[in-house]
Amino acid sequence: MKISIRRISILLIFGILFSFNSFAFAKEEPFVILAIINNSGWDIREIYFTPSGHTGWGNNRAKYGISNGTAILSSYNPDYSYYDFKIVFANGMTKYWLGAQRMNLAKKGSIEIKYVGKDSDGNHRFFMETH
Repeated sequence: MKISIRRISILLIFGILFSFNSFAFAKEEPFVILAIINNSGWDIREIYFTPSGHTGWGNNRAKYGISNGTAILSSYNPDYSYYDFKIVFANGMTKYWLGAQRMNLAKKGSIEIKYVGKDSDGNHRFFMETH
């Protein structure tokens, strides 16, 4: 009899959690999950992205950072196709993808950040690719 009560309790807990999550995300729908893959050679401390043309960057999407060679999951609103990005690396270096460099996230499941090398002025160059 204890097993049946335990199973019922677990199902009730999951039901309550599911209901709470559905309620909590109702305001943000629709949203699409996006994997952000860091293959830049550096650890990322912060990453921000917002629909192009919007003011402000909003919250840091990499709450605990993104170590090189790892990824995090975030979400975005598919009602907007183009997004501006701001990435702050652990060493303080900041890179932006704005305007013509903005990212088209329409129907994309991931972005990958890669290191390209240095330009003629010695500045680090990065490439962001959607998959």
